[in-house]
Amino acid sequence: MITELRTRLEREADAHRRENGVNEGSRVERLLAALPHLETGSIQPGRAGFGSEVKLRDLDSGAEFDSLLLSGDRIDVDAGEVSLASPIGQALLGRRVGDEISVSTPRGQRRFQLLALTTILQSLGMETASRPATSAATVRPRRDEGPPRPKAGRARAPR
Repeated sequence: MITELRTRLEREADAHRRENGVNEGSRVERLLAALPHLETGSIQPGRAGFGSEVKLRDLDSGAEFDSLLLSGDRIDVDAGEVSLASPIGQALLGRRVGDEISVSTPRGQRRFQLLALTTILQSLGMETASRPATSAATVRPRRDEGPPRPKAGRARAPR
């Protein structure tokens, strides 16, 4: 799988280079540079891992943010990159959409929910995207929101 991943990333880097002229520091180049450092199991279909783009909600503040999970020496925190070696990176490894994680940080315990996930395999067309169910029966409300509301749609006449 790593060989095919490398091939697809190199093709994407070449295409980016042709379109933009420069590729140094791009997301694809960063992913390519980190491939030799990958640990077995850091890429699993449908689960957060190396190269995954994730959307998280801080369950205490309600804030949402996007991150890219990477490995290697150069992580740009300001650009939303998260090291797989960091506490939050380790907690996210192998998680699926809807999972909640708890992380010990220097600022204390923090809780997050994984709202959205695009794996590196999905972004390169090597895996089909899986969408979380969004019916009223499966949406869990936050503590302060009350019961889930049904999806908007046509009302049915009573029988």
